[in-house]
Amino acid sequence: MIRSREKLEYVKTVGAEVIASPEFQAAYQQPHHFKGTVGTHMINTAYYSYCLCKLLNRFGVKTKTDELIIACLCHDLGIVGNRHHKYTTGSECCMQHPVDSIPIAERLMGTLTPRQENTILMHMWPLAPSHPQYREGVILSLIDKYCSVLESSGLLKPAAVM
Repeated sequence: MIRSREKLEYVKTVGAEVIASPEFQAAYQQPHHFKGTVGTHMINTAYYSYCLCKLLNRFGVKTKTDELIIACLCHDLGIVGNRHHKYTTGSECCMQHPVDSIPIAERLMGTLTPRQENTILMHMWPLAPSHPQYREGVILSLIDKYCSVLESSGLLKPAAVM
């Protein structure tokens, strides 16, 4: 898939603080979805979420794009580390890693907005116990699944962002 350099640069600029952090850099070392890493997955979700926001904006649907990019770049930070020792089952990982991602995101960004926090916490919807309260949460939930499927199948190459 071809990425717009301008859009990727925008994601990198908005997310520079997160991407430069040791926590995010560690995410590049952890395998995720069989063929990528946690870091490349979060970059992919931020990029495609941004693309969807640009499209929605053309139809008059407004989003808090910068808040969404930060949430995307933080949504799986709770997985980083030895995932198999952290979580005993895939189900536990599915439900707990969004919760574990919040304090890491807060350490990196300071206080999260309610929108960012809800977007991160609910990104596993429809598997999450509740649905997102904001359209940014719905966007991340959908794009997260989209990227996961394409990454797992090898159809989506990691974004070049280092």
